[in-house]
Amino acid sequence: MNNSTSSLYLETLDEKQRAIFDLFPRLPKHWYLGGGTALAIQLGHRISFDFDFFSQQNIHTSFRRELLNLFGEELHFSMDTDEQITFFTSGQVKLTFATTPYKPLYPLVETHTLQLENIQDIAADKAFTIGRRGAFRDYVDLYFLLAGQASLEKVTTDAQRKYKGMFDEKLFLEQLDYMGDITDFSIELIDAKLSQDEVHQLLHEKIRGYLRKKKLIP
Repeated sequence: MNNSTSSLYLETLDEKQRAIFDLFPRLPKHWYLGGGTALAIQLGHRISFDFDFFSQQNIHTSFRRELLNLFGEELHFSMDTDEQITFFTSGQVKLTFATTPYKPLYPLVETHTLQLENIQDIAADKAFTIGRRGAFRDYVDLYFLLAGQASLEKVTTDAQRKYKGMFDEKLFLEQLDYMGDITDFSIELIDAKLSQDEVHQLLHEKIRGYLRKKKLIP
């Protein structure tokens, strides 16, 4: 799939994020943008939080210097290991570059600026994250996916394919239906107002429908 930058929802980025976004063509091509921001600029449903890049290649020793050359010398590194680098720019834009063994199931979305993880892969990633206790924005992202064309059955199947034994379907469904321990519900949507109860109601209905289809409940 080949998308022009003009087809992306760049209004989900603030001014400082947009300035950083315009530098991404200079990144090594094996890095692709995933997570909520990759979803937001494809769906246009909420304001971006940070930039999460992934690769199946190892982080080489010179990459830190490449990042300083690209994004500026005034970077604040909060994590710097062989597997993950997380930093804040001078404008307080957060970026993470992480190696992952979990290869995308679907072709990356090619744009003039960067590669994006496919929406179906992001849905599987969100299921995996929520199964390990996600943030409210992860629930909101799945809300918009499941309110659209995605099915819970497909999301769960893809998560099982991608994460194998690391994904626990039962735990995921339990966590998806429970938000009692979430304390931060802050999120900025583009064209909608959404309450915690609305998110929970739709997710609960999707879970019930999925379990009925599997004949696990009447």
